[in-house]
Amino acid sequence: ETDGRAGRVVFNQNFDPDWRALSGGTSIPVSEGGRLAVDVEAGITHIEVAYRPRLFFVGAAISTATLLFLGALYFRVRARDDSVLSSKP
Repeated sequence: ETDGRAGRVVFNQNFDPDWRALSGGTSIPVSEGGRLAVDVEAGITHIEVAYRPRLFFVGAAISTATLLFLGALYFRVRARDDSVLSSKP
């Protein structure tokens, strides 16, 4: 709660563009200084700050696609080897 004036909340955390902040369910800008900071309005304010790295989701998608590809390749090779073994006299 502020003392009737708008203010700034500064967190002891280095700034990164992937930080997101919400106040009352509305997105609010995060300052781009050396530290993570959020400007707040006067009165009682609930602030939710979350780190959501964009590249994490890109990496997760690539890893999932690779796992699916390797799984399909494994079953294809295994099916081919089974058919070769069953056709031998």
